[in-house]
Amino acid sequence: MRIPISFIGFGVLAWVVFHFGRLLNGNVVAGAWLSGLGVLLGAAFTLILYMLSRQRNARSMYIMEENPSRTPWYKKVFQTEWILISSVIASMWLVSFINQSFAWGETYTERFEVAQIIEYRLRTHSYPLIEVENDEYRLRVIHEHAFDLGQSVEVTMQRGALGFVHATRVEAP
Repeated sequence: MRIPISFIGFGVLAWVVFHFGRLLNGNVVAGAWLSGLGVLLGAAFTLILYMLSRQRNARSMYIMEENPSRTPWYKKVFQTEWILISSVIASMWLVSFINQSFAWGETYTERFEVAQIIEYRLRTHSYPLIEVENDEYRLRVIHEHAFDLGQSVEVTMQRGALGFVHATRVEAP
């Protein structure tokens, strides 16, 4: 029996989920749950496509081909790794986009303290991140302005369409 996903594909998927989850949902309270929702939706989409492909292959096992040099579509290998990776990326982006773009409700401000200043690198680009925390939340926010470690900042927050609270603006009081 052939395993449909290779170890290299699984490693690439884990790398993608880790980095995209931090970049897309770092400013969301409980952003790991939002990333997990995107991963589950992408995996479910891949499973549905895989099952439809298997069903289509089973129905078309006895079709005669006119051109023997051409490989028929039902004999081609289902590219599980690439479909899984691309559907997970797309669903993580879609879930994050829906949560942050279609936000409703009031915006409110909370006071946080800068816990860590990070320069996050992704391939050739670097993103300045600050990690802010208070008693309830811990957020990573991409920000251009320099803050000092331990400085108190005000974070404007808003509830998104999927119910997850995200930071919209960080500023010094």
